[in-house]
Amino acid sequence: MSFSSDIKTNVCGVNIKRQCCKASVLYGMLYPLNEFRGSPLSFSTDNESVANLFTAMTKSVFGTKTTFTVGERLSRMKEAQNFYRLDYPGLEIMTQINEKFASEQIVNEELFKCEACTGAFLRGLFLASGSVTDPSHGYHLEFSVSNDKKCFALMEYLNENGFPARRTVRRGVSSLYIKESESIEDFMTFIGAAQASLSIMNAKIMRDIRNNVNRRMNCDSANLYKTTGAATHQIHAIKHLMDTGRFEFLPDQLKETAKIRLENPQASLEELAALHEGNISKSGVSHRLAKIVDFDDSKK
Repeated sequence: MSFSSDIKTNVCGVNIKRQCCKASVLYGMLYPLNEFRGSPLSFSTDNESVANLFTAMTKSVFGTKTTFTVGERLSRMKEAQNFYRLDYPGLEIMTQINEKFASEQIVNEELFKCEACTGAFLRGLFLASGSVTDPSHGYHLEFSVSNDKKCFALMEYLNENGFPARRTVRRGVSSLYIKESESIEDFMTFIGAAQASLSIMNAKIMRDIRNNVNRRMNCDSANLYKTTGAATHQIHAIKHLMDTGRFEFLPDQLKETAKIRLENPQASLEELAALHEGNISKSGVSHRLAKIVDFDDSKK
């Protein structure tokens, strides 16, 4: 089962107490599908819980039971899955739906009688036409709304409620999407999918941890490469001075450092400092090695 399907199944279990919220959920489920002006209704889903919720809301709001036919189709992963479809549930119920939900407003806010109705409407919308990417793969919330007029109206409504949606068109079909992880988290919490919101937050935390670890490893690797490259250059200069007989012209302090470096080619500056007699800092060792390299370069 996909991440989206899991969320939808969990959200369908949210208890809806008020009649106005039940109507708002049903309105959200029907919003992408119907103009509410006498056009036939065709509702389909691959989630049994969504189909059952649709039936329950229709029964509660209109007193009429709807029946889905169950078929089978291949999923995107080429696996067989059940498919629930409701076609033309009858003239009486269609008349009731159109009379209740039709409005001069494209998004009929007159239906929203309490503060929870907006969340109920958006919950129904997500259940019917929404999908959300598994947060371990990225952040993307999308709604399919093929009617351009309704798509633009819904985009404006989402933005007014703090969910920055953008419109796109794929194969001639309009849809809305939200990419910001914080907005997706807020949306999921708003519609009652708190567990999904937590999953997104946890995925972000894990991704940040992995990114920090990778950055630290890359930084360590870069430092190691830099240190190794410097040591190689220093050793080459020391050996060249020895081969050309000029090593003996170095001051005793530089000779000491040069010999320690030759004997410890992999050592860090801190480790080299500890191997010297007396007190010498890392910067002191670095300064001596730089002088040795400069002395070798000056005679080339």
